[in-house]
Amino acid sequence: MQNGLDCIVEDDGWNSGRLHDFVNAEPCILKGCRWGSRCRPLEIRRDKRQATTGWFLICGHAKGVPFQEKSALAQKVWSYTVETESRLKELNRDLNL
Repeated sequence: MQNGLDCIVEDDGWNSGRLHDFVNAEPCILKGCRWGSRCRPLEIRRDKRQATTGWFLICGHAKGVPFQEKSALAQKVWSYTVETESRLKELNRDLNL
């Protein structure tokens, strides 16, 4: 939770796996709302030329966050799961990388 908001990724409809299958995103990014019926979602979505109000609110906030703070959070979230790390090593080995 940051600034009083939980970040939840609803990725059940994705056709290429789930975020939490690839990275150890918790507790920064959650799989679902922990507040139950008290959950009040703020949809953040952008597609081509359309965006939700939440998109603009978050973008406005992000402009005031220092790059170093954004970077530290991204590094914390972007930690591969054991399975993902293993698969990436295997693919890199196959590609002689």
